[in-house]
Amino acid sequence: MTSEEDGSGTYECIEGNLLQRLGCILSYNGDIPNSILNYTLVVFSLIYCALTVRNHTRDEQKASQLLRFAIGALLATTMLQLTLGLTLGCSGVSIIWCAMAGWIMSERRRVLDGQDEAEELSPSVQRVMEGGLMVILLDTAAIIYYAVVAEPITTVAHFCALIMGAILSKISIKLYDEQDEPTGEALLSNT
Repeated sequence: MTSEEDGSGTYECIEGNLLQRLGCILSYNGDIPNSILNYTLVVFSLIYCALTVRNHTRDEQKASQLLRFAIGALLATTMLQLTLGLTLGCSGVSIIWCAMAGWIMSERRRVLDGQDEAEELSPSVQRVMEGGLMVILLDTAAIIYYAVVAEPITTVAHFCALIMGAILSKISIKLYDEQDEPTGEALLSNT
């Protein structure tokens, strides 16, 4: 029985060889609007994450280590997405952008927590923070959209990915920010 026959969409990428199944997963089973929406969110989230990772710390060695950690986290998240798709027959890349959204939320929190109450963020840091807020709002709108139109398990997966991204960010902070003071200016130190 195909997903069209049972109406669920749950096992849409379960048949075919490995390449056909990967193509189905990555193309949302040929659904162009869902593909455009999700890949747009991946690109926006990735750009913002790349900017914040690049400017996370002034220490060049720590910045290089953090970049390797972030790339590893992205690859692991992508592998998780593909493994879920191959195992469950589901399609999509939403775990990837949701994990990046969790990372972004955690990074924004790090900067805001590092500010003195009397200290105001510089205009350049405010722009970076606003960019992160815009990405979070776009990702949140997509999560709400899918909560309405998709199966409940999709929403559970999205929230689990948000948590995973936040945990990965916290790990990166613990590993590469332990001796640095987290301030908004660190976001722009290398620009």
